[in-house]
Amino acid sequence: AVVSTQSGHYGRDSNTNEKIDSMNSTILSLEQNKKELMQQVADFQAEIKANNSAISKLKNLLAEKEKQFLSFDSNQQQLKSENTRYCDQVQALNSEINVLKSNQHNLKATNEKLKEKESQLNAISKSMDKLKKDHSEAESKYVSTIEKLKNEIKKLNKSKVDAVLSN
Repeated sequence: AVVSTQSGHYGRDSNTNEKIDSMNSTILSLEQNKKELMQQVADFQAEIKANNSAISKLKNLLAEKEKQFLSFDSNQQQLKSENTRYCDQVQALNSEINVLKSNQHNLKATNEKLKEKESQLNAISKSMDKLKKDHSEAESKYVSTIEKLKNEIKKLNKSKVDAVLSN
């Protein structure tokens, strides 16, 4: 879209020719700017596509981690149920121990039963301690996984915002 200059036309002086040359120069500069801007748009579109792909991968990873979370949650519920059962057993054993202590009319038999019940209580207490430890480890893994996902999402969101802002 360059304007033609012909010095042979009537009514055009050198000032007009200079203006036309200046306009032609401006047009060429604008066309070059347009090409550069189109390249930048293409580059940004490629970057957005790559970011969208990364987002998709992170969404898949998040879905997988959510499945793991549900599994951890299920395990936690099972551990809570077992903990309740053990607590009930501990309470029952404690009740039996108290009954045995109050009925000491047969001291020898009562002492033997008492020792047996205390042994069971210790075994259950050890089982509860292990159960609490397992529960704590599972919860720690879950919290760590969630924190990692949050950090990855924050990084991706920042990258996407930066890409949009740079447009």
